[in-house]
Amino acid sequence: MTASILQRFNVVYMAQFMADAVRRFPLPAVLSAALSVIVVAQMHNLKIMSDDTALRTALFCIVGFVTALGAALYGEGHGTARVRIFAVSVFVLSLLFAAIFVPAHLGAGQVFLAAATGLFLLVSPFARRAAGGDAVWGFVYNSALAVIFGGISTLILAGGLSAILASIGYLFEIKINHKVYGDIWALGWCLFFPLYVLAGVPRQLDAEGSCDIPAPVSFIANYLLVPMMLAYTGILYAYGLKIAAQWELPRGNLAYMVTGFGAIGVLTHLAIFPLRTRGTMLLRFFDRAFYSLLPVPLLLLAVGIWTRINDYGLTEQRYAILLCLGWLAALAAFKITRADKFHIKHVPLALAALCLAASFGPWSAADVSLQSQYARLEQHLQSAGVLGADGKVQKAPGSVSFEERRAISSILEYLRGRSALARLEPWVTPVAETLTDAESGKYHTGMEIKGDKKTTAAMLRCDTRGRCPHQYRLPQEIMTAWGMEYVSRWSTREDTVIYVNIARHNIGGQALRVAGYDYMMQGWVSENRDKGGTRPIGRALPKGHKAFIDGYRFYLTDENDAAIDIMSGDSVIDTATLPMNAAVERMLALETRNLPDDKADMAVVEGAGKMLRAEFRLSSFNYKKPEKEGDKGRVQSANGILLFSLKGE
Repeated sequence: MTASILQRFNVVYMAQFMADAVRRFPLPAVLSAALSVIVVAQMHNLKIMSDDTALRTALFCIVGFVTALGAALYGEGHGTARVRIFAVSVFVLSLLFAAIFVPAHLGAGQVFLAAATGLFLLVSPFARRAAGGDAVWGFVYNSALAVIFGGISTLILAGGLSAILASIGYLFEIKINHKVYGDIWALGWCLFFPLYVLAGVPRQLDAEGSCDIPAPVSFIANYLLVPMMLAYTGILYAYGLKIAAQWELPRGNLAYMVTGFGAIGVLTHLAIFPLRTRGTMLLRFFDRAFYSLLPVPLLLLAVGIWTRINDYGLTEQRYAILLCLGWLAALAAFKITRADKFHIKHVPLALAALCLAASFGPWSAADVSLQSQYARLEQHLQSAGVLGADGKVQKAPGSVSFEERRAISSILEYLRGRSALARLEPWVTPVAETLTDAESGKYHTGMEIKGDKKTTAAMLRCDTRGRCPHQYRLPQEIMTAWGMEYVSRWSTREDTVIYVNIARHNIGGQALRVAGYDYMMQGWVSENRDKGGTRPIGRALPKGHKAFIDGYRFYLTDENDAAIDIMSGDSVIDTATLPMNAAVERMLALETRNLPDDKADMAVVEGAGKMLRAEFRLSSFNYKKPEKEGDKGRVQSANGILLFSLKGE
């Protein structure tokens, strides 16, 4: 085995080795070559296709590689003619092409589909025919070695070529384009690596007899993996007794812990298959008893995931946990009741079938999760008074609790992340007045469409390829339309500070009109900053005034207004107060976190003294809500553009 591996580093042998792999698996080889072309083209910005199409094509090449390889191995293992294998592979790839390119956007369906094809690949030569467990295990083991040594070979090849080029560039002072290094690594991982793996796929599929396992692997299995899995099983049983005695629901994250335990336990059980009769006493016990020990952990998993779904609805992640629960329960039941019929190939095949079912149709992870979240949103909107029993929509008639608003905000973010806000159109258009302008694609919010249902619908929908660049702030805007304040999913308590942004006054390269003023500064005031800290303005000396002007100081007054002092040394020459408090209250009354462009004048305050005229154009501010009834809110800080001019007496 070692000699064979070392032999493959011979260049001539390697070329012949891979040529044989291409002849044996032509479709996977073509797909790996296509992936190389796409990746290199994207790295060089050739724009042979849109980014979305390039992503889908790359995904098709990767999943198609696994799918075509699985189909080819299935044909080899079952004695199917090469022509028929090729025809079936093309048909299956056409179905995969539709699954990746037809949907408006990529999502959980493609993830489950990729998982199904990968799991099927593990045992594809033996899927529908009798084969010994040792033959299946040996095939997977030798294929895994091909992947491992393929990765090592790719690192050596790409790393070595990169080092050679870097040395040539340094020693001979030749400038080498950095993209060449990217090309080397792209071709290494997208072409050389998959071809190496194809070349390493075992040809002899029915090798029976005992499998040779290296001593370090046997040590890890006997003295590390199995003892730790049994210890963790004991912990789960003890925890089950604890919650049964205390009669309480298990902790929320227990579902993820038990799922990980079950998956690692199954992998461990498969990994020790050749040692099942010659391992330590603990290993032999684990091989016999693992599936019999699963019912209690699976009961904990069922209760834990039920609790999460009952509280937060179904998502793709929880759907996957339910799928794993069903998979583990089915394996345990089959192993306990029909141990003589149990075969290690059933383990990946059962999960592959479940993943395939979860990838499409109304029962798929994506569709079922969306239905669950829509139903949950409807319940929360009814509880908040936004949605009546007759389906009529209105703004929230009163204050809505923090937990209710956080739940609604979280669901909106979930729907936005899956480009699924369009279904909310009947619940949004009747009350929408301040939504983002989707037609212009601008990120300015609060465009006051004033009940224009056509424009509102356009904002909630994505284009034909599922791109929704204008939707990133729609959850906040929809909450405003429903008369509620948005709550971040990361917030654990009521937010006592309101942040308001005035996009029009951010200097993003735009031209600003400053006629009538001598100075333009970045203005910033804060309640934590006193009047100290004079800022120089170049020792201005206004005509007709006897004192030198050293600078100015800009600060927040006790009345929540902004003020500017003109200084001469430590003396105040003149002061102008800018009525910011009244402007802030008017903006807060709009109940928006992003002031519309056509209302940006509300964020402009002016003031004057004897010789000083000033204007403050707010670009954002933080406002602390009153802590209890009778208290007043307060501006914590404000940013913007400060303009002022001086005149003589």
